[in-house]
This record gives sequence, structure tokens and C-alpha cells, in this order.
Amino acid sequence: MTEGFFFSVLGALARQCGAPAVPPGVEWECLGALVARHGAGPVFSHYYGACDEIPEPLRKRWRDVLMTVLLANERALKATVKLTDMLREEGIPAVVLRGMGLIHRAYPEPYLRTMQDVDILIESAAGETVVPRLAGRGLSPIKRLRGQFVYRIDETDIEIHWSFLTPKRYRGIADFDTWVRSGVPVSTPQGDLTCLSLENEFIEILCHAFVHHELDAVQGLVDIGRLMSMGTLDWSQVRSWAEETATGRMFRFVTAYVTHLLQLDIDPAATGLDAPLPVHCDDLFESYRAMITDQDGRIHFLRRKRNLLFMAERPSTKLKQLIRFFGRRDLRSFAELVFGRERFARSRKHVGVEKRIQGGG
Repeated sequence: MTEGFFFSVLGALARQCGAPAVPPGVEWECLGALVARHGAGPVFSHYYGACDEIPEPLRKRWRDVLMTVLLANERALKATVKLTDMLREEGIPAVVLRGMGLIHRAYPEPYLRTMQDVDILIESAAGETVVPRLAGRGLSPIKRLRGQFVYRIDETDIEIHWSFLTPKRYRGIADFDTWVRSGVPVSTPQGDLTCLSLENEFIEILCHAFVHHELDAVQGLVDIGRLMSMGTLDWSQVRSWAEETATGRMFRFVTAYVTHLLQLDIDPAATGLDAPLPVHCDDLFESYRAMITDQDGRIHFLRRKRNLLFMAERPSTKLKQLIRFFGRRDLRSFAELVFGRERFARSRKHVGVEKRIQGGG
């Protein structure tokens, strides 16, 4: 009941609907923990800030989070405009990805879409010159990661990506520089930004959610559902890209899962995505949902890993995916499920276990 209510509220946001009725029997402590874990406080405050059926302490907590997100997003917008103006003046084309662009095009209120950071994509060739050029303006990266540089401006972390889809099994499947060159202007209260077209944004969000996060972040799923429900996507462009990059199965599965999880009123035939779905798809949906609700287990884990092989359509991608299963990260995650996090941490002689990073830009 509690989890169903949680997903129905997120689905209402994706479908642009009113607040669902509060069902009887909601476990408020469980709901509060679930909302907090996935950063959905502003969404629940938006819908239920004045609802007497929900305990006041919980509503107050959600209001506080809403104000924090609102201020943080306003600060991030100013920092993003400042940095993109610098890049423009330096002759480096750039487009804003994910949250910062979606806030101003896909969500009715800026606080409804939380951001942990801001993501910017530049042309791959500019990756060698962006650091020295920004250094001339007094900016230095606080981190240098694979395919990206992280800057901190006005308390906002901004990731400048010069490479997209960095995992080896999907690296180089498309020319992402074309996304930068086909950016569209978007007006904001603090100035103009250049963002991806909505079709490229949808492709980017879906690929990022599956390839980088394996659908463990609720925010990305809501983004996908929101764009699907807006009714403005040119599905022919999405299908063409998926066919050219051999990601048709990925797009079919993710859109089916989001439609199921958020109860979207989307006719699969309308998308034209007709790649085959994995067998026992309902069981697989439940395995992904279990990860979100912190009820993961060995069977769920193995189902999802098998699904990764099914999604890999090219033999080379499938081989790289298979090799990745024996990497430290996957083996460590499986050991946590088998032995328990605390026991596994003790066996590794370190305190605590690295937490899964939820959400993103």
C-alpha cells in the first residue's frame, strides 16, 4: 500500500495529473523514509502540503526540502549561465543536459526536479582545451574524472562532459558531437541556455538511466515518463537513433518499464518501438522495483544482470558486458546481497560499504 502510493504520486507528476487520493493504511514512517531516500520531498509537498490526512511533521519536512531545492536550483541556474557564457566567449559550444534543461521545459515548477549537480556536454575535441581556457578565467576543476571535468561555482558542482556514455560496452556508439551542434536556445529567468532538442534529451536521459545507473534512480525514471507523457516527442527520431546504435531493445524495455511503474497512459504502438521484450518481463519489472524500494535480493540481482546481456544487441557489446560481470563493482554488490552489508564490510576490513549514488544531474 505504502509503496503503491509512492509510485502513484510520481506517476501523477509524470502524467501531469492532480494529486492521487491518500489511501488508508499508509505507513507514514516507511513513506517518509522512501520519499527522503529518493529526494521526492518537493513532489509530495507540492501535492500534499495542505493535506490534513498526512502527519504535520512529515509535511513540514517536505516543505523544508522543497525550499532547499528551490534555492539550490536558483543558485545552480545562475552558476550555469555564468559558466556557459564563459564557454561561449571562449568559442566552445556547449549544451546543458538533464535537470537544468528539464526544469525549464518539462516541469511546471522549478522545485519539482531536484539536482545533485549540473551536467554540460561539449564537443569531444574541446576536452583538451577547456581546462586551460577556463583557467585563464580563474577557474580550475576540483575533479578530473573519466570523460569529464568537475567545477564548483557558487556552491554548485558543474560537470563538463567531453565524452558521453563512457562505459566501454557502449562507448562510441554514436557521434554525440552532433547533439552539441544541434542545441536549441531556452530562455530562463537568469539568461539564455542552450539545451538538447527534446528528442535528444529523451535519448540522453534514457541511455544515462540504463547504462550508468541500471535504473536505480527514481528521478531519471520520472524524467523519462514526463517526456513520454508530454506528447511532443518525435518518436521517428528516437526509433532511428535506436536502430542506428543497436539499442532498440534497451529503448523498448525502459519505456515499457516506466509505463508500468508509473502507470502511464501510453500506447506502446504509438512509439513504434517494436524490439522484443525479455521473457518473464513482469518478474523483471519487479526486480528493478525491488532495487528502488530497498528490497533487493540475489534472484532480483541475477535477473537484472541477465537482462543486461539481453539488452546488448551487438556481439562485441555482449562480450564486454559479460566481462564486466566479473569486475570488482558487480562482485562486490552481489557479495553484499549474499552476506549482508555489515558482514561483507567486516570481511573486507573496512568500515561501511560505498552507497549507491542515487539520481544525478
